[in-house]
Amino acid sequence: MYCHNPDTMRMRGGRRYAADDIVAEAAKYATFIRAAGFHKLGEATWDALGKTFPLRATPSPGPAQVAAARAILAAHGLCAI
Repeated sequence: MYCHNPDTMRMRGGRRYAADDIVAEAAKYATFIRAAGFHKLGEATWDALGKTFPLRATPSPGPAQVAAARAILAAHGLCAI
């Protein structure tokens, strides 16, 4: 999961999580999740702050990748809209 707000980020010392682990944790608190493609709406904010947007080169997922994400959510009992 990723938030575009640079004030909430720790750019170092993080831990990698498998998608299944993140979804299992989310399933404790939600019954549905909106499975939308990745976007770069925060990019202009980073530019305005004079900072380098760390995900600038990250491509948006294609339909097959979004479908795979929805399948992972469904496997954990979440409705993906």
